[in-house]
Amino acid sequence: MARPKTPTNILRLRGAEKKNKARMAAREHEPKPAKGIAKPPAWLSRRGRKIFRELAQITTAMDVLTVADHPALAILSDAYDGYFVVSEAITEHGMTYTIINRDGNELVKANPAVAMKSDAWRRIQSGLSKFGLDPSSRAGLVVNHPESDNPFDVEPLPKMKPGERKLIPGTRILAPID
Repeated sequence: MARPKTPTNILRLRGAEKKNKARMAAREHEPKPAKGIAKPPAWLSRRGRKIFRELAQITTAMDVLTVADHPALAILSDAYDGYFVVSEAITEHGMTYTIINRDGNELVKANPAVAMKSDAWRRIQSGLSKFGLDPSSRAGLVVNHPESDNPFDVEPLPKMKPGERKLIPGTRILAPID
């Protein structure tokens, strides 16, 4: 099976316009959906909607998100939410369970949620890759953000010893302890 075509905006971020002008000229007449994203769909869970908004903010800042990506981002957010749901089930019920067979012997079986978690992770990896949100798919991107217009351009955190940081409430960011 042939590899899927790389989106034009991703090629531009990789600098393909300079490398292969004929390739980019051939894509001149493809559809150009508007930038940005709509609100999360109502069918997503509360956590799914939060994930949707976080991913939309990140991918909009990366200049890879358009309104045509709404369904794909919603499905990615749903898979991400499903991953958390089955992770919680595994935490509550364990990775295995025990049954007694007809002969009276105990058998240890894998919790079905473990396979569901693995499947959700594969779907998440695929979706993240399509939006350039994993290290390998992002490795070839060349993004030029003007320093003054980039809200995500922040000073790096100072070097810290283990234990000298705390989680900023409501985020997944570690910051130094003052």
